[in-house]
Amino acid sequence: MVLNFGFLKRSVEEALSPSKDALTNDWQWIVDNGTLKLLDGEVTNGTTTLYTVPAGKIFYMISMNLSSKETNSSTGAVNGKAAGIVFIANVLQANDTFNYSGSFPIPIKLTAGQTIQVISYGANIYGALRVQGYEVSA
Repeated sequence: MVLNFGFLKRSVEEALSPSKDALTNDWQWIVDNGTLKLLDGEVTNGTTTLYTVPAGKIFYMISMNLSSKETNSSTGAVNGKAAGIVFIANVLQANDTFNYSGSFPIPIKLTAGQTIQVISYGANIYGALRVQGYEVSA
């Protein structure tokens, strides 16, 4: 069986080896050959696109932070989306706040034309999304 995450291609035996560093050279390759991107976006009742992967590039999302706040006694939700797939979501009640930070043990891979967005559902729902990752040539 082979694991294939773009340029990360390893056998299961190698990936689960006792040394626990089978992917070290690949992560080093991302750092050495990629461009670190810190992407920020804010929204109230709408959608903000933080980033669209340029032609000829791949983006590996490694971590994120989502903050949201309900500001006027209503309910709503805030989502973070990558390539049209929600990777974090929360529902807010009156006067709620929410903060979450997390990383992805295996980065989320986005290809040319795919987007990262923060979406707010509700007139008084504020959301802020920060994403960190590396952009590399395809």
